This record gives sequence, C-alpha cells and structure tokens, in this order.
Amino acid sequence: MPSKFNSGPTADTYDVEKLVDMAWNGMLRIPHFQRGFRWNWDDIRKLLDSIVKGYPIGSLLLWTRPAPKQTLKLGDLTIEAPATDNALWVVDGQQRLTSLANALSPLARPGSKFAISYDLEARDFVHTPHTENPTIIPLPVIFDLQEILRWFNKYPFIARYLDDATSLTRRIRQFEVPAY
Repeated sequence: MPSKFNSGPTADTYDVEKLVDMAWNGMLRIPHFQRGFRWNWDDIRKLLDSIVKGYPIGSLLLWTRPAPKQTLKLGDLTIEAPATDNALWVVDGQQRLTSLANALSPLARPGSKFAISYDLEARDFVHTPHTENPTIIPLPVIFDLQEILRWFNKYPFIARYLDDATSLTRRIRQFEVPAY
C-alpha cells in the first residue's frame, strides 16, 4: 500500500538575494498560526551584522504547500501574491525573513524599525538619517548593485569607500541560509 507521505524533509540553502526576491514576489507565506512580528530595530541590526560577519543565523523551516492569490502583509510591506502550487510557508524563521525583506526593500518607510543604513566611516549599521549623508548608505541602496554605483556617481568624493560598499553588497546578497 503506498504511503500518504510522498517524501521526507530535504535540506537546501538559499542566498539572501533569492529569499528576499521570493518574499517580494509572494512565494514566501506566513501561516496564520505564527505569532506576530516581534523584533525591534536592534534585533534587525544584529541579524545584518551577523550576516556581514559571516556568522550563522540559524536555519529556516519551510513547508511547500499551495497558496491562494492574496494580499500579504509582511512587516511594513504589502505584497500582491499570486496563487501558486508551491509556496514556501515559513514554519520557523519568520522574524529573520520579515526583517530582511523589509530592511532591504526600496519601499522601506523612513523612521520605521526597518530603516537601517550602513555607515561607511564607522563600519556599522545605524538608523537611517532624516537627511542624506554620503557616507551613510540606506540598505536598499547597498542591496542593489546598480543603486550603489549611482550613489557613488552622485558622491564621487567618497570613492575611497567603493570597494568596502560593493564588498558589503556581495556579502549580504550572497549570504547562504540553510533551509529544511
């Protein structure tokens, strides 16, 4: 008699770029039984700091299931998610994934807990300032290679930081997160 369980768990890794893209496109879903988002600005900063330093940030537990077309709320983001037969439902890792999807989004609201920038001089994550500062770059700019190049074109006098900024971009985008 065939088992109703078609397969066991599988292990995989996703880079941050892929995870954020899946979140922004509605392929990651948060089940209704999950608690609400609880992290504060410093928790998000510590997550990003760990990623940049190459420290492990824990694994994700994802469940592949169908999902309907719907409007999703993920932190401050509103996402028009398509119907899909293979959405990844986040059983464990919601705080981390919500933080990354919001902090790296160009739609991040100024003043929110997701408004994080990188201070090139201090080499640390900081609150996004209310006025633009050439050496304090918002994470959505850091995350997008084209945007970081535009930033340095706009502020050529900070060219000495270009290698640091593009290295930061690469470390964040390519950071591998294990998932089951």
